[in-house]
Amino acid sequence: MTTDNSKQKIIIVDLDGTLIKTDSMIESVISVLKDNPLRIFSLLSKLLKGKVDFKKYVFEHCDFSSFAGTFPVNTNFVDYLKEEKDNGSKLYLVSASDERAVKATAEALKLTSLFDGIYGTTDTTNLKGENKLEFIRNTIAPIHNESEIIYCGDSSSDIALWKDESISGAVLVGNKTAKLEEKLAVINLNNKVKQVFSSEKTCLKWYLQAIRMHQWAKNALLFVPLLCSFTFFDIAKDLLTLLAFISFSLGASATYILNDLWDLPSDRLHPTKCKRPFASGLISIEKGIVTASLLLLISALLAGLVSVHFLLFLIFYLILTTSYSIVFKRMVLVDIIVLASLYITRIVAGNVVCDIEISYWLLSFSFMIFLSLGTLKRYVELQKKLNKKQEAKAQSNKESTISGRGYTTDDLEILIPLGISTYIGSIVLFGIYITSSEMVKNYSSPQILWFVQMIFLYLIGDMWFVAKRGRMLDDPVLYFVKDKKCLMCLIAITVLAIMAFYL
Repeated sequence: MTTDNSKQKIIIVDLDGTLIKTDSMIESVISVLKDNPLRIFSLLSKLLKGKVDFKKYVFEHCDFSSFAGTFPVNTNFVDYLKEEKDNGSKLYLVSASDERAVKATAEALKLTSLFDGIYGTTDTTNLKGENKLEFIRNTIAPIHNESEIIYCGDSSSDIALWKDESISGAVLVGNKTAKLEEKLAVINLNNKVKQVFSSEKTCLKWYLQAIRMHQWAKNALLFVPLLCSFTFFDIAKDLLTLLAFISFSLGASATYILNDLWDLPSDRLHPTKCKRPFASGLISIEKGIVTASLLLLISALLAGLVSVHFLLFLIFYLILTTSYSIVFKRMVLVDIIVLASLYITRIVAGNVVCDIEISYWLLSFSFMIFLSLGTLKRYVELQKKLNKKQEAKAQSNKESTISGRGYTTDDLEILIPLGISTYIGSIVLFGIYITSSEMVKNYSSPQILWFVQMIFLYLIGDMWFVAKRGRMLDDPVLYFVKDKKCLMCLIAITVLAIMAFYL
């Protein structure tokens, strides 16, 4: 269809996936469940009654204004809209989301003045598909007779609107624009395409970032029982532990994805977490849910191949880490204890895999170490928050909290002695362990392990010094994996332990 360039442009803009890179409805549902997980039953009940009732319930049971301002915006597309507005075009925001949510989003993103009208689903009409087309025909089009109506969308469901004769132009937005152009070309509508604003195509790198493969290093704790019992020459046990490691890692990655989806608003306010694939909108929430589900399924199948007991331990770990994400990480000190428990669970799972008798000395020592590292993690987060606060010249009497956590910057002076004391406590425990009858019985030269104690004293202490000087990464484990000094210490500890056992 050809159009007259002298006609005024009427630009209809979709919200989810078009104006913003995320889906406001899904984020609203997550917010409802965060407030009260038991509302899942009410949500299902409302959904069965119809989408209008469902959307109304969701909006009324979430604090929408608290996270609407964090939605990632398609910046280039918004710049285009502003330019069209300056050129005299009339802009309308029309979405299938609850109308109150659509207006609240525009207000939170400070885009209300950009639009001449903002509309969404009401108590009587779900503004999606044919209903949206009818709304444009009957409400917007009559106001602007003989105008050129352009619809801006991001999905295949928008093709129904572009096919209609009342819509004279199409603007394609998002990461599916290439496929949309192909589908429009098949039905001879490619001539309607006026502008294309393509997001970066989803790539493997983003998924690898989302599953946080560097965090898999934590699951190497499954091999600790093998190493401590010096049964690592047993190939069968090695392969079984490797299979357990892969299972645990995939399961953990699934929880990382779900945790990111759960924490989208707070992550977007974080100086580094805002760059994560889901927080920045590089990967959609729907793809995140599908990916996490697949990872959980594969993880469970592999765990079942290892043993039923290991599968039960994996389930326990997943429940504990999920509970941490939903509840415990907002509880001061409890979050650190649960973090340490998650590490210990890996060691116990390694014992289960290889059927090795558990050492309570090892668990006690490890628990104290991980308490110190968990405290270190919170210390680093608070320190960076304090630095940001000082740079912004905030008022000195105003508390600064970690988004999504229960700590304030005033807690820094408590966290340092807590972290140092637990780390010193672990060293003392290790010293007692070296002189124990169990150690004398199992090691040929247990006195060599005094050097291991010194290295541990240096290793954890150095990490605290690095943190105090402001050079620690957000995650101490990631720092440990990347730092050559830490890796050299780990190698030295392994060599000394082997010498103590065999010499």
